[in-house]
Amino acid sequence: MSRGGQFLLALMLAACGQDQAPLTPRRGDCQIFCAMELGAEIARDDRWDFFARYDLVLASRTPGTVAPLRARNPKVIVLANVNPYFALGPRFWPDHVLDPERVEPSWVLRDRRGQPIKYRGPLYPGMDPQHLATMMDVRVPAWQTAFADWVAQVVSEQSLDGVFLDTLSLGYPEFALAADGSKCADFAEQPWARAAHDLIARFRDAMPAAGKIVFNGLSVAPGGALTAGGLSGDAALLGPTDGACYEAFSIAWPLDHNDDTKRWYFTHAISTAMVQTRKQDKFFLLQVTGAADDAQLRLYALCAFLLHKHARSFFYYAPNEDAPAWYPEWETELGAPLGEAHADDGIFVREYAKVTVRVNPTAQTRGSQNPLPPFSGQLVPRR
Repeated sequence: MSRGGQFLLALMLAACGQDQAPLTPRRGDCQIFCAMELGAEIARDDRWDFFARYDLVLASRTPGTVAPLRARNPKVIVLANVNPYFALGPRFWPDHVLDPERVEPSWVLRDRRGQPIKYRGPLYPGMDPQHLATMMDVRVPAWQTAFADWVAQVVSEQSLDGVFLDTLSLGYPEFALAADGSKCADFAEQPWARAAHDLIARFRDAMPAAGKIVFNGLSVAPGGALTAGGLSGDAALLGPTDGACYEAFSIAWPLDHNDDTKRWYFTHAISTAMVQTRKQDKFFLLQVTGAADDAQLRLYALCAFLLHKHARSFFYYAPNEDAPAWYPEWETELGAPLGEAHADDGIFVREYAKVTVRVNPTAQTRGSQNPLPPFSGQLVPRR
């Protein structure tokens, strides 16, 4: 994935809680997802209760994860959160990929001098800068097979619903550049792009028949290059997969960066990427980052998502600081949609059985009857 790239939320959880029902089941049907990472915090029942609120969970450390979550939320979708470019040891994502001791030298991504390329992207909690991950060469069929077989085994043994392929891209990822800023040895665009398709095909062969494959790669930062269909170049991977994640505002461009990012969020993430994935009946995971204490920004992000919410769409708003998040507006009871989104008095509106969703995606106050401030959203209970 590019700068907007690597999907890592520092949502801390240690493995293993007691299987028991939640004390207070959450309300709401906004369809919220999160990423669950392994942290130093000791597991407690209230932490399992916290993560069981979500409708979809990307689990980086799968053993012991599914049972306590499903005991509390039987409908939760759990995907193994994996990355095909990394061979990681015990310091980061230890249960995600093959142990480095089992990695063949021919699987390693190398620079023009034949030296292994190390991860060169942003540092996240849990990453030791002195022990950065060795990058793997996704063009190597043996690595594709070993990785797909291992993950498929985890999915089957842990009764997961599928896999989330983080950072999978048709293009060369910036975090895999060599120390001198160059791409790997023998790089060519077509073989690299073909490798992404080959990897997905190997996952299809290895995974259980009902296993879902979702990739992280629809993100485009404001002003970025688009295809003729208005999506990122990686949108070509939508065909052989079950859907994708859009997270351009999680790293490179926080939603509150400026008015351009707020406008781009509505015109591209919502009105283009989300609408097109819905037409294809694909999963659409939308992850946004912004100020935790800016309720207007949070409502703008959520309400824009609700304009085109469908059965396979899921939303998350991550605070700028690294911490688990849950906001009261996520517990809104919408009810069934009564129609599609439409413009009304300068405001975008969608009616649900219990709530009217209103969005102003512009830099001016809009609406003569009940005006909305710039870049804001509103959830109005229906009588």
